[in-house]
Amino acid sequence: MSGLVNQVALITAATSKIGYGYAKHLLQKGVKVALCDVNLEDCQSVAKEFDNTFGDGSTLALECAVANQTQLENAFISCINRFGRLDIVVNNTADMELDVSIDDRDEMNDAIMRVHYGGVVSGTLLAIKYLGAPNGGKGGTVVQTTCCGSATNNVVGYTKVIGDVRSSHHLNIRTMALCPRNVSDNVGGALIYILEKGSSGQYWTVENEETPRLMTWYAAATSTKYSLYFCQPPPRATTARNRRLTHCAAKAHGGT
Repeated sequence: MSGLVNQVALITAATSKIGYGYAKHLLQKGVKVALCDVNLEDCQSVAKEFDNTFGDGSTLALECAVANQTQLENAFISCINRFGRLDIVVNNTADMELDVSIDDRDEMNDAIMRVHYGGVVSGTLLAIKYLGAPNGGKGGTVVQTTCCGSATNNVVGYTKVIGDVRSSHHLNIRTMALCPRNVSDNVGGALIYILEKGSSGQYWTVENEETPRLMTWYAAATSTKYSLYFCQPPPRATTARNRRLTHCAAKAHGGT
């Protein structure tokens, strides 16, 4: 029997293709799910479909725009009031639609960061508020999902900081990021995979029907600055070179 049975999850953008896949696979594992989406009618329709398949009371439909702090917090409160607990928060902004009428580049970038990054941060802070041990919570897991190029680096970096071992231990919250490279039913299976096998601070990707891949921090450097990237583990043949680059980067910033 899965260790996820009887847990409760909250998913944003739950009627999107990726959010739907997450919800379906969680429900298959015996998890109750709060479906949060800006379109309440669509959310209720999906909730009815899932309840017909997995049993009445398996889901809760909630109207929620991730950029609306009040709506987002109300979703957390409603979920806990309905199910009596909350164990998993999925801050999903992966295939969220933005206002296509925005034609100013700077305005579009602001909208992307407000939704794809700001929504993740807001959801994480609320998870800490309601699940975090310092606030009397019982702990849990937070998974961030975004595929928006300009926001992904920020989301992954934020996950790395919040998911740090010391932070995770203090909060009793495991925080991970999952980036689907494309949309398929396998993204839901990937979520289950990292929930069962992942550790805090990790960044995973999934593509097509493949097993999720863990991405690893390594350092790269130029003559003037030090940059960190997420990538697959470097091949053995380049490991020594990466170490030299890391050493040079540290020296460039006053290290040894």
